[in-house]
Amino acid sequence: MRLSRTQLFDRIHKAGVISMLALTGFGAYLLTVRTYRYFNDVRPMQAERKRLMAEEMIAQEQIEKEAELMRRQQDAEKLVS
Repeated sequence: MRLSRTQLFDRIHKAGVISMLALTGFGAYLLTVRTYRYFNDVRPMQAERKRLMAEEMIAQEQIEKEAELMRRQQDAEKLVS
């Protein structure tokens, strides 16, 4: 069975359109998966990392303030004695 030129071009066009639709569907699937992963995995990890860095910064500031207080107390004790 031989196809006419128009029928051949119609089939090629249909295959191209179906391929493009499949590619678009697959792209939408990947976008959905990546978006889901971002909001359920990546974003909470970034928030946790940010929280830990803030806690470390607060702890470091506390240590520095305690060291400064100890130096001032020692200086005051030297002046008194």
